[in-house]
Amino acid sequence: GSVLVKFGVPVNISRLTGSPYNQTVLIYGLVGPTWARIDGSYTYTGINCPAIGPCFAPTTAYGALNWSQTKTGIGVGIGGEWAFMPGVNLRLEYRYTSFGSINQNAPVAAGLVLGGPCVGVTCATVANININNLNFQSVRLGVGFSL
Repeated sequence: GSVLVKFGVPVNISRLTGSPYNQTVLIYGLVGPTWARIDGSYTYTGINCPAIGPCFAPTTAYGALNWSQTKTGIGVGIGGEWAFMPGVNLRLEYRYTSFGSINQNAPVAAGLVLGGPCVGVTCATVANININNLNFQSVRLGVGFSL
């Protein structure tokens, strides 16, 4: 099977705290909640065989699931801003954003076994999708202008 996860544009509210290094450089840290829409899809095609003995009557199992949800996470980072010239600031920032994990249950349908429905422990009806450590890192470069 395969799983695809896409992030939407994250929205965050960060609290900045910093200390001037000198008259032209500010070093700062940031932390705050982050929200993002996360879309995912899962597809599965496989062969089911009895757990005991040879596989004389395999069945084909199919599963698919699409989901979309808004996750709340936490963003932390560090950065620096430099007053390059009067009215122009350059900024470099590193951020780590974590959204925890996602758990989904995808229904799985199995074909017929010897003309009858697939039943018992060898016929899975649900595939559990567990994605841990759903996070990303970013480096941002910015230019600010003031009058």
